[in-house]
Amino acid sequence: FYDLALTAPGMFEGSGAPSQTTEFQSPTAYGSATNENVFLINGVDATSPRAGSFGALVNVNYDSVEEVRIVATGSKAEYASFSGAAIDVSTKSGSNVFHGTGSCYSKLGSPASNQPDLNEDWGTDFLFVGEGEALSGETKTDYEWSGTVGGPITKDKLWFFGAFNYLRSAGLRPRWSLENESWGRYADGKLTAAPFTNHRVWGSYHYESNDGN
Repeated sequence: FYDLALTAPGMFEGSGAPSQTTEFQSPTAYGSATNENVFLINGVDATSPRAGSFGALVNVNYDSVEEVRIVATGSKAEYASFSGAAIDVSTKSGSNVFHGTGSCYSKLGSPASNQPDLNEDWGTDFLFVGEGEALSGETKTDYEWSGTVGGPITKDKLWFFGAFNYLRSAGLRPRWSLENESWGRYADGKLTAAPFTNHRVWGSYHYESNDGN
């Protein structure tokens, strides 16, 4: 939802992104610093405890996003503790019709290698490539699976919606013989009910696990 937030007027991409691949740089809102934003998922504060500049603490399936609201000056009392913008993400609910999505993203084929040749001419004697030295990285694995499903439990009364993501990447860093591997999985579930006319209640659950070596 970071890309969606950047489409709003006054929002700009922040600089100096965090080093961890599971974190994203908070945007600059209306000229404020990146650490002056707050992030809410279905109304719950999900701002990273390290600082607002590290964005949201949790990941959200892109296909499960219903709406992204950018709340700035003149906000209601329910929004607080920010001087930049409150980025409020609402996720989808189920409906009376079953629906879902599925996708897979991966790098096909082998990327071109930037490894210089052993006897390549660098224009000077003190620059050279030693035998067996790996000066370029190599991607071994890189893919993401994603899916959503929603529908009725009891038509016109109770609906469900769920989403999941699984990511995995592995590769070799320059001048490093050990394979660097990371993986992550996160899922969301949401139940929505209409106990009375013109009234709806919902409850949601988020699961996330990221690891690597």
